[in-house]
Amino acid sequence: MTFEEALEKEGRIIHTNRGVSMRPFVKEGRDVMVIEPLKEKPKKYDAVMFRRENASGGKTAYVLHRVMKVLPGDVFYIIGDNTVSGEYVKLENILGIMTYIQSEDREIDCANDARYQRLVRAWWLVYPIRKCLLRARGFLGKCKRRFVGRA
Repeated sequence: MTFEEALEKEGRIIHTNRGVSMRPFVKEGRDVMVIEPLKEKPKKYDAVMFRRENASGGKTAYVLHRVMKVLPGDVFYIIGDNTVSGEYVKLENILGIMTYIQSEDREIDCANDARYQRLVRAWWLVYPIRKCLLRARGFLGKCKRRFVGRA
């Protein structure tokens, strides 16, 4: 069953995250997310699940990332919490919005938990610094791989 079918039939998707792009808010293999259909257009800082057409191997990929800009024409700039670059997504490719996160020690109502919302905003306030650090880490990793082989 596809995510679209599950949303239509069940009214929500309950899914364990795979990947690290939404750390630190959603951790791979630990956290369970609840995705519900959109009731209104997503807003800045909403975490949405969208369909990425023609991903690797020509397959459709389903991605959970955060809305950072709402643009004219129902287009959204979306980026993962733990990534340095984002992408533009049309409203028609957005399947739903993350409404809850459940882990071993916490349950978060994404729309109504003021602490969670403050943490998300603070995380994105320091994005320029995080971006520089992530790029530096990537550069240093490339240097290490290149020169360690010559030692």
